Amino acid sequence: MLIFISLIVFLLFIIFLFIPTIYYIPSKLNLYRILIVGGTHGNEPAGYYAINEIYSEIKKYNFPFEIVLIPNVNKFGLFFNLRNFLFHDLNREYGWSFTNPNNKSTNNHFTNKIIEPIIHSSDIIIDLHEGYSYNRINENSKGSTLSGKNIPSNLINLILKNLNNNITRSEKKFYYLEYEPLPGTLREIINEKQIYLLVETTGQNNIQPLYIRTEQMKNIIYSVINWLLIRSNITSSLNRRS
Repeated sequence: MLIFISLIVFLLFIIFLFIPTIYYIPSKLNLYRILIVGGTHGNEPAGYYAINEIYSEIKKYNFPFEIVLIPNVNKFGLFFNLRNFLFHDLNREYGWSFTNPNNKSTNNHFTNKIIEPIIHSSDIIIDLHEGYSYNRINENSKGSTLSGKNIPSNLINLILKNLNNNITRSEKKFYYLEYEPLPGTLREIINEKQIYLLVETTGQNNIQPLYIRTEQMKNIIYSVINWLLIRSNITSSLNRRS
């Protein structure tokens, strides 16, 4: 009996580590769908904390758009503080028929298969990552940059203004970096009608305290939400759900 119970507990633990958490904040108007993803790389935890905090803060409000939040794309990596899911870099395996040059696999990871339908049905995707250094100091790292696809200039300007107001040192300020195509990344499955925002704080190996990176990501998410509220002509305060 003890062996049976241990086996069940072990199997539940494996399922827990392998299936990402998905939160939905529904909308009656449903003008858009925003998808926010974090924890794709397990050694980049700020996105996980930012999304969970955001969800707890906004889940009781009625928005004119649906919000989907996935804080832990790579639960396994987050649990063990590892970049990859076992031998898989989940941000190199997007695309139904993508061939990963690292492992020669013709099938992307099952986690990507879970998430991709949500990506394809979303209007705005915010993808949270962390670099290991400031890009202004080390160009090999994308830390403290924004990039993406189809992002309106007024949204970029709003995000950068809100972020950089609280950053004094010029080398630590965020700026927009032109995206370099990289096969298998989430950006590569974005179509021309979607807005994709790639966020890179500077945080791997705790080069900055976790709370700073978490607040920076929350700042970005709230900037996008406020921009969408203005775009949706919602100027009054949001109503809480009953």
